[in-house]
Amino acid sequence: MPLYRFHLDLPVPVEVATERLRAVIAEPPGLLRSLIARPQKTGVSNSQFFGAFQGNIFRLRRNSPYRNSFQPQIKGQMLYLPNGTRVTAVMFMHPMSILLTLFWVAVMASRVLNGSNGAGDALTLPMQGVALGLTFTLVGFFWEAMKARELLSSALCNSSINTAPPPLPAEDPPKPPSDPPSLDPP
Repeated sequence: MPLYRFHLDLPVPVEVATERLRAVIAEPPGLLRSLIARPQKTGVSNSQFFGAFQGNIFRLRRNSPYRNSFQPQIKGQMLYLPNGTRVTAVMFMHPMSILLTLFWVAVMASRVLNGSNGAGDALTLPMQGVALGLTFTLVGFFWEAMKARELLSSALCNSSINTAPPPLPAEDPPKPPSDPPSLDPP
């Protein structure tokens, strides 16, 4: 199964990293709209991803102007570190795309097995079909995964996006009075 994992350590608090990522995420279109409408970038120019957050966990996919079965689905989490945030992400291919690829490879492999009666030339085309199916799947997935990783990294490292509320200032300890009160009556 095409799978790609990575992590990114950031020198900012989890709240800031979360807001940086939220700034480039849009709500995904509904199922009917995504099936009928032509794929296109949304009106929001900064929405590089479709997805949602639940606490520190996110699920994303790229917002691209074309349909691509090899685009990775992204699941990730933001973890607290003593000096910042660690973003861990797992990218994987959509399950329906995996099923389609497995079906293609199974059909081609069955033609190889059924045609193995000694005719070597008859096996060449089905074996090429198996090789091409696996090659296109893996190259297509990892190509898209690298693009998604670059977009995700640039969004998280973008210091111009800082919409998290500033931390509360630490309270100073009370200062001792400069003149001690006198005990003499006036």
